[in-house]
Amino acid sequence: MSLVRTLRMIPSLSIATLTLFLLCLAPIRAFAQSDGLWRTYLYGNDVRDVVASGDDVYAATTGGLVRWTSDDYEQWNREPLGLLSDSLRTAVVDGGGNVWLGTERVGISIFTPDTRSFAPYTSLLEPIPGDRIRRLHIQTDDEGQEVLLVAAEQGYSSFVDGDLRSSCLEGVDICDLPSFDILDLALVGDELWIATADGLVVQHPDGSWTAVATPFDILVLATYEDALLAAGGGRVIRRTGDEWVEVGLGLPSAIVVNDFLPGEGSVLLAASGSQGGVFRWSDASGWARLGTDVFPATSVTVTESGLVVAGASDVGERLDGIWEWDGASWRQRKVPGPALRAFYRSLRMSQDGVLWFSTAERSRAPLVGSFDGASWVLRNGGQNGALGAWTFNTEQVGDEVFLAHCCCGEGDLNCMLESFVGDEYRTLEDVREIWTLDVDEQGFLWGATNHGDETRSKGVYRVDPTSRTFQLFGAADVGFPSNQITAIRVANGVAWVGTFDAGLVRWSFGSDGIPQGIGGDDVVTIYKSTGTLDRIASDSVRQIEIASDGRAWIGTTAGISIYESNGTFTNLGASSGLPNAEITALAVDQSGGAWVGTRDSGLTRLTPGASGVGYEYTTYRAPLLPNPNIEALALSLDERTVWCGTTRGLASFTPLRTVDAGSAEKAAPFPNPFVLGCTDGLRLSGGGGLLSGVVVDLDGRILSRFENVTPDDVIWDVTDGGEPAAPGLYIVRVQGPRDLESVGVAVLDGACSR
Repeated sequence: MSLVRTLRMIPSLSIATLTLFLLCLAPIRAFAQSDGLWRTYLYGNDVRDVVASGDDVYAATTGGLVRWTSDDYEQWNREPLGLLSDSLRTAVVDGGGNVWLGTERVGISIFTPDTRSFAPYTSLLEPIPGDRIRRLHIQTDDEGQEVLLVAAEQGYSSFVDGDLRSSCLEGVDICDLPSFDILDLALVGDELWIATADGLVVQHPDGSWTAVATPFDILVLATYEDALLAAGGGRVIRRTGDEWVEVGLGLPSAIVVNDFLPGEGSVLLAASGSQGGVFRWSDASGWARLGTDVFPATSVTVTESGLVVAGASDVGERLDGIWEWDGASWRQRKVPGPALRAFYRSLRMSQDGVLWFSTAERSRAPLVGSFDGASWVLRNGGQNGALGAWTFNTEQVGDEVFLAHCCCGEGDLNCMLESFVGDEYRTLEDVREIWTLDVDEQGFLWGATNHGDETRSKGVYRVDPTSRTFQLFGAADVGFPSNQITAIRVANGVAWVGTFDAGLVRWSFGSDGIPQGIGGDDVVTIYKSTGTLDRIASDSVRQIEIASDGRAWIGTTAGISIYESNGTFTNLGASSGLPNAEITALAVDQSGGAWVGTRDSGLTRLTPGASGVGYEYTTYRAPLLPNPNIEALALSLDERTVWCGTTRGLASFTPLRTVDAGSAEKAAPFPNPFVLGCTDGLRLSGGGGLLSGVVVDLDGRILSRFENVTPDDVIWDVTDGGEPAAPGLYIVRVQGPRDLESVGVAVLDGACSR
């Protein structure tokens, strides 16, 4: 029996009404925001817990829920489907096949595999002890009833077949817990054992409590053959009657026990630490390591076919993911995608449509990677891991990718300009402390320096990538107000240079288009926040972008300044419609508008006003974004999709095209009717643009999902669970520029027409 309560429909409800009700409940991944399609890309290999349902394995990770099958995986983040949080701690499966996911801060999400939907189970809705969940267990009691145990940082709850049996919540209930900080709990017969931060207690059937002394602090509990197993650090004890017996023979000392999985006649144990891994225990032989691999195991489960699967969490990311034991050896599997080091500093879209990104995060090695829409390529920044300098920016010149490294200490050689072609790395040793990069029309690479130690900032480098020669232009050479340069863009013989706190520079290269600085015919103009018509929003410039119409968009800590053709600035700030005046990222498009990231305030789209005056503002926040703080933006080549690099992962957003509903042809499935075996699948025609949605049957079950498809793309192979779909009526719910539409398709079993 499932712990999820079911809705009982009144007998008079018609089949048509029921169908409409179910269709309205059916979740569609693409419709988290009605005016576009969001995708998030989070690290799905930092596994906190694993649980098996049949031969499927569900992994609770810090990047959402991942379901592993024998040959594939799926990953869910909170924005598309309603998962309460991407930071998951624990997972269990109930008798109905629903997966219960305990989050770090916002309660429990219940995942229903048949509909791929999530339901909230929080302290606002249910009697659970707060929303900071530590452990979930589902056990069967002596009467065959399903018991849900919830351990949280503010107490515990137990439920029998969905009904509350007992609970204790900090600040609400008075009970004999030594601490409300519950680490784990287990049902042994008719007694509930609870490990708290200040000791172990047992609750008896009559509701009374007994404190139980232990030889060490208990962190993990499990029930094994009507006895209690307990672990703390690397030690394991077993309680039979009133006595503890240590059963740690065979375990290495340098481990931390994280999980037990009792079975018939044996127990599996997952442990992290320098000698971590999976161990098996039996009464006859004690503990023995499963295989020879050492990895930081956080959890362990067994599939219906007997495959042992462990989850792992590795700070270095090399040993994490899930590990499968086939009886002879371990196989490590990982979700492809960006790494955990996800404090994104730079996004660049190459001329061949490849997204390049770089990260820089305190106490973590830098990361450089690329994504071509299908495959991820990840590199540790700096000589593929040999250098530890932060990578603040990337830029591509031909086949060569350049890395801007900053900010090193005196004598540290890590911050030299670096590049690679394929697997070959090169450095320019005399070009150092580069904060940001740009490429001009002639193919010269421009690098700006910005070091916390002002003496380490030298100004602007102009590098010839072919000859590996360079020129250095500093304050004394050009007339910059400061050598601490935070932004640079070079186009049409003009370099726009933004400083850390000394204003903006417009450096025109003169009649010959060659930068010379003082002594040539270059013209240098400095703009400050104290000007009149040429006043900029702030002297602290953070990003510069040049629009196709030649206007320069200047992102500052106090708003956006747009350089107009008459030499004046239009300044936009919080009073204009931005959610926050501090600009963190900027991308301009061909429409004359822009995408803007502001400090901790999400993504804002600026669209030119209908009358050509001013802008309309639309802001997108969490949970659509994995983090509201965007540090980098990039547009796809067709400018249909904007990429957001945040402090906790990547996201992309594809707005729906604006189409006159009267002029756009309605989306329609073809062929319709669909005759089984006569073509490779169902497609869509019309719709006026890219289409996304689901195919469902009359019971509301989702049989197929499709995102951003064209008329050439198959939206459904017309199967159900791997078998040909039953003849009958099916519904396609499709989102496109026309709005949400539901259209029917008939599936027939007959002869193909000639």
